[in-house]
Amino acid sequence: MNNVEKLDKEINSLLSEKENITLLQIGANDGIDYDPIHDIVMEKEKIFCYFVEPQKETFQRLIENYRTISKRSVFINNAIFEENNEVKLFKNDNGISAHSSLLLRTNRTTENFNENSYEIVNGVTIETLLNENNISNIDVVVIDCEGYDCNIVKQILKTTETPSVIFFESPHPQPNDDRLNVVMTGPDALEDVISTLKENFYKTEILTEGIMAIKYKDNNVH
Repeated sequence: MNNVEKLDKEINSLLSEKENITLLQIGANDGIDYDPIHDIVMEKEKIFCYFVEPQKETFQRLIENYRTISKRSVFINNAIFEENNEVKLFKNDNGISAHSSLLLRTNRTTENFNENSYEIVNGVTIETLLNENNISNIDVVVIDCEGYDCNIVKQILKTTETPSVIFFESPHPQPNDDRLNVVMTGPDALEDVISTLKENFYKTEILTEGIMAIKYKDNNVH
């Protein structure tokens, strides 16, 4: 089962139990490219969406691409970071449109983030994001933040929010890259966040291009 099929299955399960659900997507890009939830949120009218995307030009395309569901959407032009401050968002030199990262890294053939090519964006913590936008009772979180995902998951777990489903991209930067000095990345980060998810009563499943964490309904189950 691929990422989209698994997400669709879990969202359908939630919709069978609840009249409406709330979805938070962090790193929404333009809502189309490399997006596992576009078709799902377009088709299911009972999903209320918060879309978070830091890139200014991409953010405008995101709004346009979801204009038909704007009445059940909120668009937020922020990056999720360690603190509330402006931050550099590095661009990909390999020509992939709207591909950026808070982390400098070179790993796969599609990734070469350049320290001299960046956009200054507004960074906020998860706690600030939730408070400033009155976001609560989140059912589903989808994260694609180019190496920063594990950090964001751990921030979420420190809040009062306990989403039923968290889907995030597998960390893939080189763990020995000395430029990765902002957060822990790579296999060690994944092992650490899976352990933290387990402590918070989530079971995890490694999919083709991401990790699915599902909250146990009975917190006594591991």
